[in-house]
Amino acid sequence: MRLIYLLIPMLLFSVFAFAQQAQDGSFLAIEKAVRLLPPPPPPPHECFCMVEFFPVLKTEHCLSLPKEDQYNCGRDTLEKYIQDHIQYPTNADNCDKCIVYTRFYINLDGKMENFEIAKNTTGQEVFVEEALRVMNKLNAEMSWVPAEQRGQSVRIRMMVPIVFKRH
Repeated sequence: MRLIYLLIPMLLFSVFAFAQQAQDGSFLAIEKAVRLLPPPPPPPHECFCMVEFFPVLKTEHCLSLPKEDQYNCGRDTLEKYIQDHIQYPTNADNCDKCIVYTRFYINLDGKMENFEIAKNTTGQEVFVEEALRVMNKLNAEMSWVPAEQRGQSVRIRMMVPIVFKRH
């Protein structure tokens, strides 16, 4: 794959070096060569943080919307799912900012993987356990439409804050 990255500049250099100038002053060979070269695809296991289209939870409602509106729908669905399934741990102390930031990857199949805790503002392990329980439940029950970059599905890293509120 890296060989392609070396060959493309050499190809362009050779086109520039041997291009014929047309009567109007433009370089026809260069224009044709540039039009023929598509952008290189991303490497297969490359992970993105920013993409053209972010992953969306697969729900009939979200997928029926235009592609530009699907992300917001998926985000709202994710927030509602978490709030519906999260339980404030009974053996936990009260806390002001009960937020656990979970980090994970969404792979090309639309499944979440490699869960980890990015930050725990509570300082209590019971909140971490509950956050991971809900994220594993989400992964078992739902899947995602993978992120897209240059028209291809790509792996992406996501971070989701889980806010605990005593009801």
